[in-house]
Amino acid sequence: MAGSTLSSKRSGAFVNISSFVALEPSLSFPVSATIRAGLSAFTKLYVQQYGSRGLRMNNVLPGRIDTYPVSMEDVHQIPLARPGTADDVARVVAFLLSEDAAYIAGQDILVDGGLVRTM
Repeated sequence: MAGSTLSSKRSGAFVNISSFVALEPSLSFPVSATIRAGLSAFTKLYVQQYGSRGLRMNNVLPGRIDTYPVSMEDVHQIPLARPGTADDVARVVAFLLSEDAAYIAGQDILVDGGLVRTM
């Protein structure tokens, strides 16, 4: 009996790190764009199947992040006029894993400085 009470109160959150190409595919990265779009669909299906059990899943879609080389041409396409940082992405992940995000599920969250909006 105690086990069934415990399992009914369980919850969890998953965050997948994807890429902005999930929403804006690029001919430069066709396989990556396809796989990341599939991850987006999987996330929505996962939430539909397991959300009632208290499980959440979301995707973080970084744009141009300074952990990889970012050209000045790329930076000029970003409305915030700078590449993102690993900390920019990490803060969003931490939020999505927190109780503050308890009602966010099945979403693709862009962390791209406005890049996709301008493409």
